[in-house]
This record gives sequence, C-alpha cells and structure tokens, in this order.
Amino acid sequence: MLIPSFLSTTLLQIYNGFMYATARARQVDSHSVLPTDPSFVEIASGWHVAPCDSDAQVVCYPHPFQSKWLDMDDGAIGTAANDLFIDQYKGQKILARRVTEGTRVKSTSDYSDVLLRKRAN
Repeated sequence: MLIPSFLSTTLLQIYNGFMYATARARQVDSHSVLPTDPSFVEIASGWHVAPCDSDAQVVCYPHPFQSKWLDMDDGAIGTAANDLFIDQYKGQKILARRVTEGTRVKSTSDYSDVLLRKRAN
C-alpha cells in the first residue's frame, strides 16, 4: 500500500481497506485539541468525505484526532477528546456541520475537522 508522502502514520488511520485522515492533517492520537479553522481545504485527488457509518465509529471513537468532533458526509462523531458530554456522545452520530464547495471542504463546528477516506490499494 502506498501512503502519500504528506501523510505519516501519525496522521493516518487504516481500517477495513480504507485510509482515514482529517482534512487538516491532524494527528490521530494527539489530545491537543485545536480550534476549528474557518477556511476551506482542498480535498486531494482520490480522497472523499467519509460516510458516517460503523467503520467511522471504529476509527473515530478511540482516537482524539486533535478534535472533539469529526464531520462526515451525513453526520458527525465525537472523538476520544470529546469531554463535553463525558461518554454521552462519544462514538455517537450527531448532525454534521460541514460545508463543501466543489473539491473544497470545511467544518463549522467548534473544535472539529472533517474526516476523509480513500481506498487503501
């Protein structure tokens, strides 16, 4: 499997045949939660906004991703860094707050990012 040079294993999660990363290349296991950047990010070729499914729950819940929430195509999931509701919303699907313009994306939730995925060939 070829991992793009801009992504290291600290920025990438591999699960069930897909590579997952955040739009802003946040570190998977860092608890240093970063504020949401209001600007758009270009989605690299071959990457897509991840679906909010059971695979995403497995990827998001145990890892902090420097975010409290990860927005996806049809929902958002609380990460391991989400201490707002203790365990009430960790790993649970909620309403996503992301905006997409063509191949650009941004999150509008506080302390969040957008989860992207690409098939791991």
